[in-house]
Amino acid sequence: MPLNPRDPVLWAVVLGVLLVVGTVVVRSGRDPEPATTALPTTTSPASPPCGAIATTDTTGRPLPEVLLGPAGRVHDAACRRDLTALAAEMEESFGGRTPAEAVRALDGAPEALPRVARVLEVPPRVEQGGHVYCGPEGDVVVFARGTLDRPGRWSLFEWGGTAGAAGWC
Repeated sequence: MPLNPRDPVLWAVVLGVLLVVGTVVVRSGRDPEPATTALPTTTSPASPPCGAIATTDTTGRPLPEVLLGPAGRVHDAACRRDLTALAAEMEESFGGRTPAEAVRALDGAPEALPRVARVLEVPPRVEQGGHVYCGPEGDVVVFARGTLDRPGRWSLFEWGGTAGAAGWC
């Protein structure tokens, strides 16, 4: 049976095939997604068991919820060695670095993540600029105080032996 060029069914099929082929060609010819700074991921070495974050400051007063949420997320991410989650909690300028640079530094120091978790288990000092956690190993974690329209975020981690840690605690 010959094809009738005036048959609407034939044209519907041809149009459908052209749409499918066009979609495939357009998708395959698309520029690759813009390169993003890939954050390293780490799964080893295993962290020691983590305790609970501090819920009171050094004077025994309960910590505000606006701090407990971010501090808990940082602690949990450090315990799980989830560098992407840690980067999401960092200030845009984290101790003078971008979050991606800071995460690379953490990834390059296997002892750093367990130390982040441990220092958050110690009650922080409350200062005008935020909450300062001083760990027993000379480590410091700072959560900057926020404003009415911008909550404070994790702004610094320095561990014992680094130049910056000594000035905080």
